[in-house]
Amino acid sequence: MKYILLLLSLVFTTHFSMAQGNRQTPKTTVPTKPSTEAKPKVKPTNADLTIAEFLKTPKGLSLSAEQKADLGKIPPQTKLSELVDESSKQSNADKGSNGQASTAARYSYTAHYTLPSWACCMMVPPRACCTTTYDCPTLKLNKGAACNDNNPNTINDKVQNDCTCAGTVSSPPTVVNRVETANGLNIKIYLQEPANSTNRKGIVVVGSGNNEHAPTPGSLTGALENALCQKLANEGYIAAIVQYVVPAVASDYSNWNAVGVAMATDYNKAFNGIITKYGGSRNTCVAAGVSFTTFLLLTNIAYYNDLADIKGFMGACGGTGTDQAQNFKIPIASISCQNDYEAMYNINGEDLVNAITNPTIKSMSRGLRDQTCSGHCNGDTNTWVNWLTDSVKLWLP
Repeated sequence: MKYILLLLSLVFTTHFSMAQGNRQTPKTTVPTKPSTEAKPKVKPTNADLTIAEFLKTPKGLSLSAEQKADLGKIPPQTKLSELVDESSKQSNADKGSNGQASTAARYSYTAHYTLPSWACCMMVPPRACCTTTYDCPTLKLNKGAACNDNNPNTINDKVQNDCTCAGTVSSPPTVVNRVETANGLNIKIYLQEPANSTNRKGIVVVGSGNNEHAPTPGSLTGALENALCQKLANEGYIAAIVQYVVPAVASDYSNWNAVGVAMATDYNKAFNGIITKYGGSRNTCVAAGVSFTTFLLLTNIAYYNDLADIKGFMGACGGTGTDQAQNFKIPIASISCQNDYEAMYNINGEDLVNAITNPTIKSMSRGLRDQTCSGHCNGDTNTWVNWLTDSVKLWLP
């Protein structure tokens, strides 16, 4: 019995020791700091971009028109990696043997589309065909390459044999003016011919002053209106003076708003007639007025939607009230002389812009009270024409 108890004691002791030995010591979590070891940078590449994607990158956007035309000959979904330079194409073509298709043949695009030589250095990383040796190191261009001589009166700028950049002097724009009919109204239109992408930037319709209580058809001979249209046509816009026909304003002004609607209707006839004949759209149109038309249309763009879809309204020597300014639906440009007697009952210039409460419309509006003139519509024609033209460029660059 004594031996049995001794044996059991040895078994329990051994089992307890083994159990203790199998327990794992709990791990202590030690806070670690982010590694400060420099990580290798991934080299940028544009080889996987398609032609369409590449043209949207900074490098693509910096290409000349001729370079974009080169890439335009290639399907836009072609990847740059699928294009090879001419020398590589020829070299790879010579490697085909034993019935195996050559490298060039295996690329469906490279058999037909070659990477233009100028594009070798545009690749990231540059292709083997890229060379940093230029005919003209200062320009980083070769002779005959497209460049920009920063002269707006030249075209087809190229690097000359003496490494200067020069273009061909372009002919001055040919501006014509003639009286036409637009939706039953006479208009005197100014525009460049023939039409191209740079001389159809927008449409401006101008209306003359008048006797509000006994108006005649709008004049087509006003000095300011014609000078403005000539300037705008020189700058690449279509401009026209509209011979509006509106009823007289009652002596008590009870039909003022109705006459304003009639005026806006005639402007729309002119806009839509020009668009139908010469192209364009309502969102590239600007209205302008002198005196009578300015007063009427400033009311109209506040309370009605007749002209709410055009880019803006320019008013010379005319104004309106604070309530109207707070309801303008499009931006305005207002110019008048100081001490204009028409301003006794209205606000104009900077005061009119300051009265606008719509922040978006206000930010796109501008006003000027010309301190060099006094009275009604007595400003220097060239000064006013340039100021109004700058307003058009603000809305239709």
